[in-house]
Amino acid sequence: MGESEGLLWGTAWRVVRRLSTSDLAEIVLAERGDSGDQAHVKVMRLDAVEDLQTPEGRRAVGDRVRLEHDALRALRTERVPAIRDFGLTPDGRPYFATEIIEGAEALSLRLAERGALSVAETVSILLDVLGALEAAHDKGIIHREVKTASLLTRGGRAWLTDFGIAKVIASSDARVVEPLKSPTTAGTKLGSPRFLSPEQALGKPVDARTDVYQVGLVAFECLTGVGPFDDQAADRSTFIKAHAFGLTPRVSSRSKQSIPPSLDDLIAKALDKVPSKRFASAAEMAAALRAVPPVADPEATALQPAADLERMLADEPSLQRSLPKTEDELLPRDLVPAPRVEIRSDTSASAEHGPAAGHTSARGVPGWVVLVAGVLLGAFLLWALQRGLAP
Repeated sequence: MGESEGLLWGTAWRVVRRLSTSDLAEIVLAERGDSGDQAHVKVMRLDAVEDLQTPEGRRAVGDRVRLEHDALRALRTERVPAIRDFGLTPDGRPYFATEIIEGAEALSLRLAERGALSVAETVSILLDVLGALEAAHDKGIIHREVKTASLLTRGGRAWLTDFGIAKVIASSDARVVEPLKSPTTAGTKLGSPRFLSPEQALGKPVDARTDVYQVGLVAFECLTGVGPFDDQAADRSTFIKAHAFGLTPRVSSRSKQSIPPSLDDLIAKALDKVPSKRFASAAEMAAALRAVPPVADPEATALQPAADLERMLADEPSLQRSLPKTEDELLPRDLVPAPRVEIRSDTSASAEHGPAAGHTSARGVPGWVVLVAGVLLGAFLLWALQRGLAP
């Protein structure tokens, strides 16, 4: 039995395949033995959490898992995958089994493949994340670890995962860590230091404004493809210090695309080092985000409805003139039969001045020929009268 296959030994779940691994946990696709239902299961690693090193610590973690699960069961929002199961493995590792969002992928993977997202897609994703956090905050649940790896995306929409994980691994007094005293331990316990809030980096209590700061970090990476401190943080310790004391750059200074000023200001406010200067809640940030002027997605292809096209043509005569109106106009020019040329005489000129050189008759005969023929005919009739031949 491989290492991954043994992750859920002793539970109702059987590992189908490994999906990803982080400092804190391993995520697998698993199947429930009694029903055949499948789910994504996140299993904490024993070596990642200090509390799991002793029997007493594992019991404390188990208690927190149960408390957090009770809170999450009351959370009802379409932007959070439903929890199918939770518990502890026989060796004390907590796990959470969540529903599978078909066709969705982690935002972190999408950014790694594509780079920065458009402003329109970023705003759509952020509104979904803030909606999930608003529902959680209303239930008194703080996520604590909002990051690109915790977001699933599909078709410009997003789902927030990993609720409960950060709280389960946090100590009971809500002091996540004291990283400036022990940065290595802190980085290990918190997972990715790229998404720490200043209060987490300083080992202070967290609240809803911690989640707001992390949403700001997600927004920054969506619009630029990198984090605000990726260019200066060489290791976990420098990342932690950058979040605590570093000067956070503006998104507009790092993005290759045009950023609306109101969105630039909004993200700067979310990333303020002082919690009281940020948005007070996810709901407040979402309201400000909805007020940002809409920006067209350059990758979107809009189809013009027939009714709108008709109205547009009615209002734009120049477009009407440019459209083909006959079958001949629809054919390529080299396939259209040549028009029949009909030569006509200038009747007005002949009536007033008589036939002139260069003029033609209705049958296409030169005018001088008609004139000569008339003269000859007249002479013949005169000769015939003189001879008594005329009737």
